[in-house]
Amino acid sequence: MAEKKLPLHQAQNTGMPNGQHNKMDLNNFLQSLPNGSLLKASGASWGMAEKGPDHDRIWRATLTIAGRTWHGEARTKRDAEDVAAAEALAALKNQ
Repeated sequence: MAEKKLPLHQAQNTGMPNGQHNKMDLNNFLQSLPNGSLLKASGASWGMAEKGPDHDRIWRATLTIAGRTWHGEARTKRDAEDVAAAEALAALKNQ
């Protein structure tokens, strides 16, 4: 049986569900800042912690940019990072 090829847009799917692009959006925002900007120069620093039993794990992402810190908690690492990135992005765009 011949291998079925996926259309290009499906083959290049990043695997991210709709609405989980905040980390990527944050990185794009930081990259778009002018050179010499404190936010751009400091970059984003991520930390991850976990709590709870293996069957009921909660992940806590910590994001620090230019001395400011945001947190996100969720059942997966990716979702925890997404929550922290969404909060940081909203705060940084409104300053």
